[in-house]
Amino acid sequence: MMIMRMCGYRKAAMSISHCNGEGFRKAFMAGASWLNENKEILNQLNVFPVPDGDTGLNMSLTLLSATDKLESMTDASLKEILETVARETLMNARGCSGVIFSQVIAGFTELSYINDKFTCFDIARGLKLGTEKAYKAVTKPTEGTILTVVKESSDEAIKFARNNNNILKMLEVVLKRAKESLDKTPEMLPILAQAGVVDSGAQGFVYMLEGILAFVKGDNLKTSYNLDPDLTHNKVPQNLEYRYCTEFLLTDSEEDIPFIRKKMTAFGDDLIVIGSRNMIRIHIHTNKPEKVLAMAHLHGKPIQIKIDDMQKQHRHIINKAKEEFNTDRNISIIATAPGGGIKAIMISLGTNTVLVGDKIRNPSVSELIDAIENASNNNIILFPNDKNIIPAVNQASEITDKNVKIIPTENISQGITALLAFKLNSDTDENLKNMNEAKGYVKHGEITQANRDAQYGEVVVQKNDIIGLYDGSVRVSEKNYSDAFLQLIKYMIQDDEDEVITIYYGENINSAEAKDIADAVASEFLEQDIELHYGGQFYCSYIISLE
Repeated sequence: MMIMRMCGYRKAAMSISHCNGEGFRKAFMAGASWLNENKEILNQLNVFPVPDGDTGLNMSLTLLSATDKLESMTDASLKEILETVARETLMNARGCSGVIFSQVIAGFTELSYINDKFTCFDIARGLKLGTEKAYKAVTKPTEGTILTVVKESSDEAIKFARNNNNILKMLEVVLKRAKESLDKTPEMLPILAQAGVVDSGAQGFVYMLEGILAFVKGDNLKTSYNLDPDLTHNKVPQNLEYRYCTEFLLTDSEEDIPFIRKKMTAFGDDLIVIGSRNMIRIHIHTNKPEKVLAMAHLHGKPIQIKIDDMQKQHRHIINKAKEEFNTDRNISIIATAPGGGIKAIMISLGTNTVLVGDKIRNPSVSELIDAIENASNNNIILFPNDKNIIPAVNQASEITDKNVKIIPTENISQGITALLAFKLNSDTDENLKNMNEAKGYVKHGEITQANRDAQYGEVVVQKNDIIGLYDGSVRVSEKNYSDAFLQLIKYMIQDDEDEVITIYYGENINSAEAKDIADAVASEFLEQDIELHYGGQFYCSYIISLE
């Protein structure tokens, strides 16, 4: 009876006529908790749209981001609870199912008249609006997924609520319909039937409903699924048309959702674009994550960047943690990067884990240790890519019991060049030798704006001058970016051996400015090839690599 009272209701023969803010808060937390308890089962079920085995983790993190906020909101109104849950799940949505679920939740915020309590019909209407938002969010909706189960559940809720006002009974009816719909998902999606599973996202939605209903009734739940993930994933194709699951939040955009969706369509599939102009959540499967981020940078500021190599995730499930890189010797590669664009480039080159610092600090020793311990292999190659991070990398390698080999790269130019020297068919010692040699063949420069007057040797700098650094030392100071670029590259080249000039532009530079700079460099240095990439680094405007 205590559980029933916490829901906020008028009791009449086990009838619940309304739910207040505190009831919704606790019910949501109970549903999220039950889903979280079963996240490994969802990971095992995950074969669509790609068999990367992370649906449970993604849905759990999406929901737990909201429950963290709800813990302390004991006196909040229903409207405040709904707005918090919608905001947090949007900001932290992960994976296709996580993003879709965030839209189902957002549907309840469309009920603008709601303030203190839900009736049975309000809940049904909110679920229906959420279903509509979820379908609109997905570029190519596929039946037999969480979308279908949510749609049929919402239809059942509306049907029930037209003639009844018992929330408890409606939850029972909706859960029954959701389970029936879930059981039919293999009939709609052949890949599910092939693997012998139901849809993982849809099962996650059912877990959420189960947790909520169990809370309301005061029941205890037990997990019943028992799958062998190796056998399940061995039944599905391993070749992926698009390899990288790329997700981020786009802020400070002046464009609307249809515009952003149209711009992103060309880069891959499983595209989901949701939110509003000041906060757009983007999910896409692509082969060019760095180009996706560069496009996003044209129209706002990409943050909370997450890029997963789905091919490696699938192989990890099947081959008991054998990685694509050096599968006979089981090596994982970990690196740090100064920005989201460079992170995407390093992952596309084969790095397993990339840690990105922020404007205040570099990755800490504990974060490095976590990355090492969470790596699927005991043999690690680690690229610090910043001389200031090398001490932390050394300390982390001494604390862990894993076999960590450090390539002491002092900047990202050295890191990318060393990574390119990794050869799949070479043994570890030979790879270490080649990578250490390769990092010495590249030159690293940086362009940034001076924040004070200073003098470095013979170079006099005034505040707001554009300065060029070579290997950490100020070499040129000019009044504009173009002149600083040309002078610094002239200083860096010094011979005819450099064939490629690679430019990475930072988060404070738009692509049009960067292209103008690249064109000016190409006009001046006719013998070199010019490459331009979005780096997203915050500590300097441009990074220049010569090799």
